[in-house]
Amino acid sequence: MDVTIDAEQRAALWGDLTLDLTGIDGVYLAIRDHEWEKARALRCRFEQDMRLLDDIGWAKQQPGEQFALTIPPGELRPVLQRLHDNASRHAHQPLGGTQAALRGVEIYADLLEGLDGKPQPDPDDATSA
Repeated sequence: MDVTIDAEQRAALWGDLTLDLTGIDGVYLAIRDHEWEKARALRCRFEQDMRLLDDIGWAKQQPGEQFALTIPPGELRPVLQRLHDNASRHAHQPLGGTQAALRGVEIYADLLEGLDGKPQPDPDDATSA
């Protein structure tokens, strides 16, 4: 099943992916500290981030209304789940989460639901609410 996202979903995804990539130096630090499994796990995580950026575009602003994700659903699910969990932790901080984090939680939940084969509700369709 192909997954297509809209511009709002893309913006949330792009922001969270690029934020995650700020930790890429962790690969070097893990290697330096002889933490081989950690280094491999981080490499896999950042590789997944970059594969998604290949699909949605590396620039903050990207022309288009729809973006096709080419990563197979079985590989996409853990990435979306990780991003959902990160957004959820940020959204539920004691001092209150940001609107972007709260919206990210909703977006990732919708995308994960869509991977289960259930239709994603159209946010512009009042009858889907």
